[in-house]
Amino acid sequence: MFRLSAKLIVAGSLLLLLGNIRMAPMRRIQHEATDTVRREDMVMSVRCSGTLAAKNISVVRAAVSAHVLKKYVAEGARVKKGQLLIELDPADIDKMLRASEEEQQSAAREYVKAKKEVKVQKDLFKYGAVAKKSVEDSVAALEKAEATTRNASKALQDMKKSIGKTRIRAPMNGLIIRDYLQGENTVQQDKEIFMVGTLDAFQADVGVDEMDVARVTLGQKVELQVEAFPDTVLAGKVLSIAPAAERTNFAKVNVKIEIRGAKGLGLKPNLSVDARIITGRLPDVLTIPVRAVSRHDGETWVLSVGPLGRTLRKRVGLGDGNDDRVVALSGVREGEALLLAQ
Repeated sequence: MFRLSAKLIVAGSLLLLLGNIRMAPMRRIQHEATDTVRREDMVMSVRCSGTLAAKNISVVRAAVSAHVLKKYVAEGARVKKGQLLIELDPADIDKMLRASEEEQQSAAREYVKAKKEVKVQKDLFKYGAVAKKSVEDSVAALEKAEATTRNASKALQDMKKSIGKTRIRAPMNGLIIRDYLQGENTVQQDKEIFMVGTLDAFQADVGVDEMDVARVTLGQKVELQVEAFPDTVLAGKVLSIAPAAERTNFAKVNVKIEIRGAKGLGLKPNLSVDARIITGRLPDVLTIPVRAVSRHDGETWVLSVGPLGRTLRKRVGLGDGNDDRVVALSGVREGEALLLAQ
């Protein structure tokens, strides 16, 4: 059964007032909104919302920690692959390299001393001059010094590899979609600096309610509307479904939707988007508007509007449905007018 509870409560509140259900089952109306019972092929769907994301993007990160010497591009600029984007101060790298060399040399000296100390303690133990624990302690100190030397050597090698990485270039042709630094004049190693990409292909990142996600599968067709372009309906398909839900106020499952035909529309990353995922079709069914249905005493009801504007309360049996209409299994006939909640 399609989940109608929230909408039925709202619709029911108005219909109960209009119908005076128990005392006066019939009433003349003149200006209330109505809709008809229709026989049609019903499209089943899941509605969700989210944001647009550029599909072809690359995030540029700093290979080293350093001061910014010069930034050559700004957000929105067009760039070519290999173009210089930003230059970091190589003097910072030289300082860190010298410090890393000193740490490695110091660690190496401590290792040599620890190795000699193990030999001394073993000789003393052989002549009964020290306890066995002294030997064990010296061995432990040697192992620690060895690990410190190994880590210092690796840090030095990594630092040497960083030389020459102060000039950061564009990884692809495209736009500077985002400048993460803005006015900052220092960067930390692995920090995001720029997002470079193209705006000819997009995807929508949406959150699907946990109660609806079981009806969503890969490849399903999707209709999308971007709030900034309300008159344009875009086509897409479900690209991926996250394995776990994320919780804010309600549990949502992240779904990625591939958008087709976005080139030349002027779409931008992070624009709000509403999506309608087509989950199936019910052929040749009798449907009524969700706004016409109310719940009372555990049953579902509608107010039927006669030719003279009089209303008659009817009990209806309901099947599956979508956000707008629901299948009527019994209680109404095709073409019948029903009163809608405002």
